[in-house]
Amino acid sequence: MDERILLKFICYFKDATLEMVKEWCLNVSKCFVPERMRGFYISNGKTCKYNEKKFQDELAKELNSERTSLSISDEKNRCSISKNVQTPETITLSFIIDKSLALVDFDSMLDYFMSQCGIVAIKCALEDDFWQNAENLLYYTSKNKSLDGIRTKIREVGLKEEIVDIEYNPGHSHRPKGIWFGSCHKMWFGKAYYQYIDKERLRKFDNCCENKELGNDVIRITLYENIWAYDKEENRKIQWDFRKKQALMMSLIFWSIWMGR
Repeated sequence: MDERILLKFICYFKDATLEMVKEWCLNVSKCFVPERMRGFYISNGKTCKYNEKKFQDELAKELNSERTSLSISDEKNRCSISKNVQTPETITLSFIIDKSLALVDFDSMLDYFMSQCGIVAIKCALEDDFWQNAENLLYYTSKNKSLDGIRTKIREVGLKEEIVDIEYNPGHSHRPKGIWFGSCHKMWFGKAYYQYIDKERLRKFDNCCENKELGNDVIRITLYENIWAYDKEENRKIQWDFRKKQALMMSLIFWSIWMGR
């Protein structure tokens, strides 16, 4: 099993200061030594050897470009900053870290960043997030992973091929307007999120390990205690319960975005 942790922090681009992004990247040095880097200004979009001075010098340019896709990594660990052309109003800071190198208190780290300007943040097992959102059947065959119980459908847009219907996976996610909507091990929700999902609806969810209101109107929900126990039947039921409690509001969000409102 791939024992790496996935962290995602999403905020509005206008709130993402250079100092804040540097502070996010600083946590990398507490866990692993970067070997490679990639960015439009830093390396012309190609992967090259990590150079801390060049990374720091070009970081502001990367953030202010129309599209941001910046990363520093070693063989197993990765820190990335991304802003999509289609959703330039939001920016995502991500961190993939091996379980054995998780030397930072990530919960406290995300508590802090969310209290500053966060819309939403998540912490979960990377492998679970991958398979909950994997549509391509080739991923299953190449990894000799069973398709028993997996629902499929014909792709509606683009090539008409058979794909996994991830809507039947409790941990699948969507990113309308660049904002994460889903259900996973641990989640943080900030003020800006409550325009989509009512704060009281989140605050009153009690089928979980923890539901805590932090400073600056941030809610942290831990669905189940052990991040690696995602495939236990009781934990999948909790994931589904959380999804279903938000289902009506999420349907309205996607309908509104589809209508261009």
